[in-house]
Amino acid sequence: MNDELRELRNHLLTIAERHGIEVEDMTNTPGTHMYVRVFNKIFMNPNETTVTYEFGLAHELAHALYGDPNGEQYYPFSLLFKKAEETAANKNAVRLISDFVYRDTPIEFRNYVNFMESLGLPSYFEDMAREAVMQA
Repeated sequence: MNDELRELRNHLLTIAERHGIEVEDMTNTPGTHMYVRVFNKIFMNPNETTVTYEFGLAHELAHALYGDPNGEQYYPFSLLFKKAEETAANKNAVRLISDFVYRDTPIEFRNYVNFMESLGLPSYFEDMAREAVMQA
């Protein structure tokens, strides 16, 4: 893991800790990342390779922080935009990360394409990434 992703991961884990959200790596369990509201806990599968661990963590953290408290009780990780909850989690994850990554970077030096590549985001995140990176 490069230093930038390590710094981002530590930042996201600090946010989780500040909000009393436990994060547990599930190394011997098949499946993907998941937030379980009743336990206020995020389960991460470090073997998930769809996107970076850090984006997965930010996505699940977004469910915990910004999700409907009366909504779903658990959220398995999904990059798709078929459900409003997943769309919101994806947008909030991109925002959480871009606000941290670009906190000290002038707009003219920001590159949303590099941002997407560093997180392994698919091309259909382009509009969302551009907006978040340019407004961070």
